[in-house]
Amino acid sequence: MKCLRNPNPDEMKKIIPLLGLLSVLLFSCDKKDPEPQEEEIRAYCSLFNFLSDPNDVSWTIDEVEFSEDHPYGNVITGAVLLADSTEEISFIAESTSGTLLGSQLLEMEENKHYIGIIHGTREEPILEFQQVETAKPASSSMKFLFLHSAPMADSVDVYMGGTETEKRVIEDLDYKQYSGYFEVSEFDVRASVIVSLHSPLYEEDKEVLRYEYNDLLVVGGNYFCVVAPVSSDPEDSEIQLWLYDLPVEY
Repeated sequence: MKCLRNPNPDEMKKIIPLLGLLSVLLFSCDKKDPEPQEEEIRAYCSLFNFLSDPNDVSWTIDEVEFSEDHPYGNVITGAVLLADSTEEISFIAESTSGTLLGSQLLEMEENKHYIGIIHGTREEPILEFQQVETAKPASSSMKFLFLHSAPMADSVDVYMGGTETEKRVIEDLDYKQYSGYFEVSEFDVRASVIVSLHSPLYEEDKEVLRYEYNDLLVVGGNYFCVVAPVSSDPEDSEIQLWLYDLPVEY
């Protein structure tokens, strides 16, 4: 039996949790120095690295180079200081070998939360951003957003709480595609989470991942799940389900 898991303990030391510690890291603190009496205007962002490339990723945010390299599977979380209630902020991702991976201007809004993901392959990197849906899930439920980021896998289905058709929460999710947010009851999530290659009906021989007795997940939680290789090695064909907390408004 397997359980859904977060990155291992060594990786966790490098992760700043989003909930409760949002103000720890100020991405643009070197650029903007508001007067002491002025209230800071902040938006929040979590950056994920799922690029199949042995090199780490380095970030430049609003012309400020982030001081730490970003290893595969890790998340960097923090606040971005804005000049107004909305502002376009530039994000540039480069390989630590110096290769430009992607750049984007993101319009950020005060007190909103965003995720940015660099994924794909060294030859075809993808940099994407989206605003986090922070509304609290229904009572006794959990909320999920999935990303298929495993280049070696065809489209997948996801089942929670069984393998019957009515337990299929995601159908035919292609590589590079997001599921959209959805909610599932606590009972079903804790019972099982199954990822299988797409087919009209569940087939045991197409099952890719199975996680049972999922006690890491909490009622009312908001989760980002990534189907991705276990490492950044392009030759590594083993995949797993990576799990991360997203913020929730209570």
